[in-house]
Amino acid sequence: MQNQSTQVWNDLQDADMLGSPYYEDTVTQSLALHLNRHHPAENRVHIFTGPRKESRNGSDFIWLLFDPSLSRYFPVAVQAKRLYPSGRYDAFKAHQVAKITTYAKVIGGFPIYLLYNYPPMVAGLWKVWSSRRSDWPVSALDYPRDLGLTYVYADLVSGIGDGKLDPSDIAATCFPMWTPFCHCHATASGDPLENVWEAFTSWSKPIETMPDGPQETPQLLMQWKQGGEVSEDGLREVMRLPVGKGDEGFAPSFMLGTTLGGPR
Repeated sequence: MQNQSTQVWNDLQDADMLGSPYYEDTVTQSLALHLNRHHPAENRVHIFTGPRKESRNGSDFIWLLFDPSLSRYFPVAVQAKRLYPSGRYDAFKAHQVAKITTYAKVIGGFPIYLLYNYPPMVAGLWKVWSSRRSDWPVSALDYPRDLGLTYVYADLVSGIGDGKLDPSDIAATCFPMWTPFCHCHATASGDPLENVWEAFTSWSKPIETMPDGPQETPQLLMQWKQGGEVSEDGLREVMRLPVGKGDEGFAPSFMLGTTLGGPR
């Protein structure tokens, strides 16, 4: 995650300097590819190809985090936004917040905005972030490592207008994306899923859609994560995704399953 944070920071900076297009869906797909390329045994992706193809957002996805036995998991509904030269997340849409928070509540997961950043964000964050060192385990702020990939709970950006989300709006409530996976969060049980769950939970106290805890993995999801053939309709049903074209709910383009602590 730290390496990818640095990569995103540098790529966005180069794209801006060279005038090259580099949108949220490209960054998101690159992240998924990186995880699969370097950790193929721990990760599996399903690309949704159902009837709502025309309405899916390429930067939205479902991240399923599993324990080593695959018997328990918890989901994270992710909507990605990149920073633009304006210093804002120009593609932010207010109506999408309700969609992702509602969906996350239905599936018992966390709704987050995954934010792709580069130098224009620093001015808006520095004063606030420099006063938050005790909030999470970062001894010294490193721009690419800590700021290239950050996240904020969707509930905490509610009420912000279209294209108006600014790094300074979330400086007090966002975190580096690598921090929930840091070994410094090890619990007494040593359970890697509980470690990550506790990290997400401890930083989400202000949100209203707090999930209850890791869930028992449905047989269909376990079969899929183990490499079995599972139908598109089956996965959509177990993940409570609507299939009708008229439904305007959360519409992820893919699902990423990650085994924490290595596969078994």
